[in-house]
Amino acid sequence: MMFDHKNIERIKEMYPKGTRIRLTAMAGESDMPSGLMGTVDFVDDAGQLQMVWDNGRSLALVPGEDSFATISQPEPVQTQKPDAPLIGADGNIFNIMGIASCTLKAAGMREPIVFPTITQGWL
Repeated sequence: MMFDHKNIERIKEMYPKGTRIRLTAMAGESDMPSGLMGTVDFVDDAGQLQMVWDNGRSLALVPGEDSFATISQPEPVQTQKPDAPLIGADGNIFNIMGIASCTLKAAGMREPIVFPTITQGWL
């Protein structure tokens, strides 16, 4: 099934990464049982849901051809950046990094920060 750009964007919004899906029926795949659950990895440019199934397979779902139900969706990610109180702070880089780290933690943004190293090609 072919989708236009507008429909593909709508599908991407409806099924973000981490959405849990319960399969009802998959066209042409007899070894994918009804009731099997999986997680959306991403929606590709053809509008197919690239899945990681609980049985270890990674077959894509095609909306309109395959039958499935949404079980749950991931929590929305905070997109607004928190304000760090840097005015009047000591200009030492370690102090600034500490303030930034505490601000991010307080805002619930606990993703690890990866700094480039010389082995990664950053000089």
